[in-house]
Amino acid sequence: MHSKTTDSFENENNVDLSGELIDPAELRSYGVNGRIIYALRHLPFKACVHENSRKWEFRGRRGATSIYSSMNWLANSTYWKTVLVAWTGVIPTIDDGEKTGSSNEQRFTDRPTTITPKDVDNFEQSYKNWVSDKKTEYHPIFLKRKSTSDDVVLSEEVSCQARWLAYAENVIRPLIHYKYWQDTDNDDEEEQWWNDYVKMNWRYAEKLSEIYEPGDFIFVQDYSLFLVPQFLKELRKDAMIGFFHHHPFPSSEIARCFPRRKAILRGVLGSTFIGFQDYSYARHFISCCARVLGLETGHDWVSLEGNRVSIRTISVGIDVPRVIRASSAPAVNERLAELDKQFGSLKLIVGRDRLDELYGVPQKFRAFQRFLRNYPDWRGKVVLVQITISSAFTHPELSARINRIANAINSEFGTEHYTPVIHYHEQLEPSHYYALLRRADAVFISSIREGLSTLALDYVVCQRDRFGVVLLSEFTATSSLLHDVPLINPWDYTECAEVINNSLNMPLEKRKMVHRESYKQVTTHTMQAWTSSMIRSLANRIASSKSVQHIPLLTDGTALPVFKRAKQRLIMLDYDGTLTPIVKDPNAAVPSPKLLDSLRKLAADKRNQVWIISGRDQQFLRKWMDDVKGLGLSAEHGSFLRRPHSTEWVNLAELLDMSWKEEVRRIFQYFTDRTQGSSIEEKRCSMTWHYRKADPENGAFQALECQALLEDLVVSKYDVEIMAGKANIEIRPSSINKGGIVKQIIEDYPVNARPGFVFCAGDDRTDEDMFRSLQKSDIDKKAMFAVTIGSSNKLSIAEWHLPEPQSVIDLLADLAATE
Repeated sequence: MHSKTTDSFENENNVDLSGELIDPAELRSYGVNGRIIYALRHLPFKACVHENSRKWEFRGRRGATSIYSSMNWLANSTYWKTVLVAWTGVIPTIDDGEKTGSSNEQRFTDRPTTITPKDVDNFEQSYKNWVSDKKTEYHPIFLKRKSTSDDVVLSEEVSCQARWLAYAENVIRPLIHYKYWQDTDNDDEEEQWWNDYVKMNWRYAEKLSEIYEPGDFIFVQDYSLFLVPQFLKELRKDAMIGFFHHHPFPSSEIARCFPRRKAILRGVLGSTFIGFQDYSYARHFISCCARVLGLETGHDWVSLEGNRVSIRTISVGIDVPRVIRASSAPAVNERLAELDKQFGSLKLIVGRDRLDELYGVPQKFRAFQRFLRNYPDWRGKVVLVQITISSAFTHPELSARINRIANAINSEFGTEHYTPVIHYHEQLEPSHYYALLRRADAVFISSIREGLSTLALDYVVCQRDRFGVVLLSEFTATSSLLHDVPLINPWDYTECAEVINNSLNMPLEKRKMVHRESYKQVTTHTMQAWTSSMIRSLANRIASSKSVQHIPLLTDGTALPVFKRAKQRLIMLDYDGTLTPIVKDPNAAVPSPKLLDSLRKLAADKRNQVWIISGRDQQFLRKWMDDVKGLGLSAEHGSFLRRPHSTEWVNLAELLDMSWKEEVRRIFQYFTDRTQGSSIEEKRCSMTWHYRKADPENGAFQALECQALLEDLVVSKYDVEIMAGKANIEIRPSSINKGGIVKQIIEDYPVNARPGFVFCAGDDRTDEDMFRSLQKSDIDKKAMFAVTIGSSNKLSIAEWHLPEPQSVIDLLADLAATE
């Protein structure tokens, strides 16, 4: 079942309302409770408080219409329950004294807004009476600054209340729209912005954690809340979090300019999946994770600390039925009649943009100016109506610049009865906006960088009987959705002028064809379809995670009792990724003092036999482990062996054929020459090609080519095997592996005196050989602890897991501390 009700008017307009929405009942077996929590920047309404009476007033907030519609649709037309967590927005105080101007105009005070716990209680009662969506549960977030008193929730000047958004708007937003970060004049300013941003993201995470119930889906929206997923995961490890980024995401060359790039990327990677409006944005994000964080990635996933985060492209749409209803309202029809009378036979081009350089309003005006110059026949026949909406972060210089260009156009081409550019400096009433869209012959979107253009989609819906043309910047995500509309480069004024001319002259049949295809896209990729895809993405992750057998976490409570009882104990440890994190420079992977101290204590106990079984060579192991007396060492995946309390190395590969190395050396050198940042490591019994320092995408591509060539030219002729590791390819004799060493170590014990505790830990494919040999041995299964390092859902035959090297070190320290 997709929805509880179906609107016949919507069906008549061929709008797909369900978007294959999953009924929550279908997911109950997976523990899903049917509740979705949205985390947004703002509540859908603005609030202000009367200074003396302490009464609240509310009015609608424009923007994020699709997201609010998503909640309303789920709450009122489906079986899903919805919850909203959002900031109240700036709260001004109304002076209860004199009113200025008209009798309905109220004066806001300049004094700090002080909110008390009682005000908060009144707020929650008041807004419930005001909002039309009675089924969504609201959880407002109030700022708490400057006062530590329990009697004061907020005491802040209006001008400072939005300070937590300064980092998002002044640093993140420009960079994700391809504007390089410009350092501030005040050294402390960026630091303060960042601290405010972190604190507010933490407030969101705390609120989400407070209301969270097992089985909830959580949808976090956009760059203002980049850190929330990670913070929430710290509080609720089982939370299923979908994050959607509604704006462009830049290439790694731009993203590297983020002052806090690693914190931001790690913050959003706390999500279960991340959605983007356009495939190129998703690709850029994955590339950034590989290049900036050095993470393992695929074409649709990023792996962080063993957790695989899904990356998806989901087109956000509009609420088409709502737009149809709103644009057909009587007030719109009345306003449309006024516009017909005002403009008569004039052609109308409409634009609506935020007052921001990224929306290309100056470029639009310059292009229109070029159009009137290059095509004089259109003078006096075409009007550009531009709606420009300012914000708290608008720069006055840009506004002045736009006004100068508009005035110049009107001076050059205007007459007593003709004004080429009509410029509205504020948001229009909905009736006026929709009437303009119904009357317009074209809309002009000239954004330099933009995600979704709701203007373009609204216009397509409003033009069901006029078939107007969308002039769309190629730099918007909407351009990948509306394939057939004319695309323009906002910087090329001559091309823009030509496209405007061609569009106004476009034959009716062609306009109908373009509109038909556009309308199909808009009514398919709706807000409802986007919501359904978001839900399905989380549902698929739950289903896939349930189908994967999770490896249990090894705790002290499980391991220590067995360790204490055992008369003989065997500990076998991989090195890289097990005792130290994987790093770009292998020489930087040095053991910590805590690790060395624990190894010394364990190896000094006669009941213990402790081994390091590594792919490292003898020289490295001697350098860092020689001070640990009584430690057994195995180098190069079992090629060389040094028994505990011995100084002699045994070459187990001495009689093996190594003639293959010359051909491998030649192949590796070929790929090293063509892959900047790669290198060759040659050991006595193996060879490895490393590409961890190379460009991640190029390195991974070259590795596939290299592996294919090795299989064709080397593996087919010699008794060797290829091991694809973490940013490396290793080739070695097939008869040499870590499993053989484990088998030999166990067989050195008398059959009737096998160890009563065996701990074997590793993190990659080469360590699976150790686990396999251990499982085939006659060791008591209750005494055996084969432990893989990483997430609980990684593919491994190990019976236990530990999340990271530090967890291994901590466990070894606890074992060493046991008497």
